[in-house]
Amino acid sequence: MMPRLFSFLILLCISLIATAQTRYLDEVFSQVTVTTDVQYGTAIDYLGNSVDLKADVFTPTGDTFSHRPAVILMHGGFFLAGTKEDVEMDVMCRAFAKRGYTAISIQYRLGANLLSPNLEETFSKSAIRAVQDLKGAVRFFRESVDMGNPYGMDGQVVFTGGYSAGAIAAIHAGYLTSQDNMEPWLDTAIQNLGGIEGSIGNMNYSSETNGILNLSGGIFDINFIQGTDPVMASVHGDQDGTVPYDSGTISLAGLNIIDLYGSYTMSLNYPFQISLLSLPGEDHYPLQNPTLQDTIVQFYANFMFAHFTPGSLQLEDENAIAVSVFPNPTSDWIKIQSEKPIRSIELRDLNGKLLQSIQDESGVDQIDLSLLKSGYYTLSFPETGQHKKILVQ
Repeated sequence: MMPRLFSFLILLCISLIATAQTRYLDEVFSQVTVTTDVQYGTAIDYLGNSVDLKADVFTPTGDTFSHRPAVILMHGGFFLAGTKEDVEMDVMCRAFAKRGYTAISIQYRLGANLLSPNLEETFSKSAIRAVQDLKGAVRFFRESVDMGNPYGMDGQVVFTGGYSAGAIAAIHAGYLTSQDNMEPWLDTAIQNLGGIEGSIGNMNYSSETNGILNLSGGIFDINFIQGTDPVMASVHGDQDGTVPYDSGTISLAGLNIIDLYGSYTMSLNYPFQISLLSLPGEDHYPLQNPTLQDTIVQFYANFMFAHFTPGSLQLEDENAIAVSVFPNPTSDWIKIQSEKPIRSIELRDLNGKLLQSIQDESGVDQIDLSLLKSGYYTLSFPETGQHKKILVQ
């Protein structure tokens, strides 16, 4: 009887670990609350008209956390069409909110003069306007944290991204700076539009991102990416006929618009900075394939989880347990220090893969990491909702 009972307990423990839900990785909430038409700024469109810029904010219903990491996303539509309510935005924002994020879909300035003799410059200007709008939205929502925090955010952790044209804008918002070596006409166009930062939002707040989510996007110049720039997670179908998977020319109604480097080329040139989920046989609309939705969203969720330090988020209540780990970096052992015993720890790699789950009712105060390869890992503490990024050398 004892061996059988022991085997049963082992299986029960394995089952509990396998079904454990981890905030930010798994859908720990079943319902989402949407606050629509939050105005984050006003700007001048390509016709010279003033337009109000609005966003929809998705939050997990019933969540007691008041300082969530945020992700701000932009829809597609060739900078000519599309809305913040598009299906790609709805799918991702709801999925991220159910994982414990504040997810935001923004409307940005659309339109271009299709009769212009220089369509490359015209569409580049449209992209720059979208970049300015995204940067303004990041500033607005960061400021909102200090203005009563109505959306339950922590301004230290803000990811940005988008689909198609929205991804192109998000990529350039993360990588293009006024110091980059660019074509003179592009530099002039940016300056004529008021600079890459634009004028939306309170300039006392940063427009920088913790990381970029790229769905079927690309970049004008591969050299805009620098080793110190943000990390990026890319998803792209290798048969994309709209935005090139590797590199090529974007066309509209048979007219060549601009050359673009796609997700494959970006990840090939910067493999330690850019992760790529390549979708064999898929075209430009992978989220419209229901069987791929979970795969794509989980790839992004794993990426975000691995590239921010939830332990830096403000503690949610006065009873929260503060946890510290040291030394960091380490080459062998790492020690755990907390106000109360830590009975459960999860070790994951930068892709969010669970490498080890440690359970000890008496408390865990150190972990042997000597067998790990050099690199970054994440320690998660399910009891506290905190995570710590560690470096093994």
